[in-house]
Amino acid sequence: MQKPITLSIFLILFVAISCKQKPKGGPIQNTWWQMVSYTTGNKTVHLGEEQVITLHFDEENVNGKAPCNSFFANYRPDDVRLSFTNLAATERYCEAQDLENLFLDLLRQTTGYTANEKELTLLSDKGALHFRSLTKAEVQGFLESEKQERLLALFDTIGTPPPLHLYPIIDVDNTEDYPFSGQLIDTALYSVFESTSANVWFESGGRVYALGKYADFYLCRIPGRYVSSDIALYVFRNGKLQRAETVAWAWCDEGWCNQQDAWLQDLNRDGKIDIIQHYQLRDNTGKVKEERMTVLIQTENGQFEEDSTFSPDPELFQLAQL
Repeated sequence: MQKPITLSIFLILFVAISCKQKPKGGPIQNTWWQMVSYTTGNKTVHLGEEQVITLHFDEENVNGKAPCNSFFANYRPDDVRLSFTNLAATERYCEAQDLENLFLDLLRQTTGYTANEKELTLLSDKGALHFRSLTKAEVQGFLESEKQERLLALFDTIGTPPPLHLYPIIDVDNTEDYPFSGQLIDTALYSVFESTSANVWFESGGRVYALGKYADFYLCRIPGRYVSSDIALYVFRNGKLQRAETVAWAWCDEGWCNQQDAWLQDLNRDGKIDIIQHYQLRDNTGKVKEERMTVLIQTENGQFEEDSTFSPDPELFQLAQL
């Protein structure tokens, strides 16, 4: 008597699973999704909050974030069928690599899908990927996060031991032999900077270059429209690059030239980078009209305060020749 009942239950479950997995198609262009679970065999695994996988369909391409890497591909919907081609991903390794590999494998083998306003399921012979739709606020958050990653990736680590000597350049259009030429930052990424800097750059139409990351600082070069070239330090805080200090700059006009160089090192050995600044005003004969040395000590809250107890020798911190 038990065998027919067991067989009936098995058949009911099989039919239910088969019906559930049948693709129905639906609109997916210009939609955003976050994966909530995946199914392989008869087992469905739900993702934890820290396991974030997103999917964005535009008109012809799809891109998103897996646990370790960004990925992108072409996609082609055809009624209830769906396939992904030219799938590629960046190559960072992380502890969730197994989950990412499983996700990308199921994505490559997708053959059909079901989508509505709230849910998306990608189906293949090996299993299924289940997603929920993202709200407008969540989409905006992911877009900002993507911008942050793109911007910060421009800042390669500067491995020079302290003190790091930062100095400006006069001929801003000829940076061939200048060590702080940097990578031009797309204006679309200005929104990742604090509003004061971003607004000035938007209004002036100026260029900004990513020089590199030194300790906790992101170094930027901001050429003036004609001859000035500033170097400023930024820190990444609360999702924005916040200006910490403009440390090196130059401005020359007929008959005189201002120049300030900076050196970064931990002067008081508290584990925080401090700043030594050397300023000169020279006339057109090279005679020094004004000169000063300034030391800025980084406080516990990351701000800089002038400290007159340090008296650096100008001979040990000589200005670069512009």
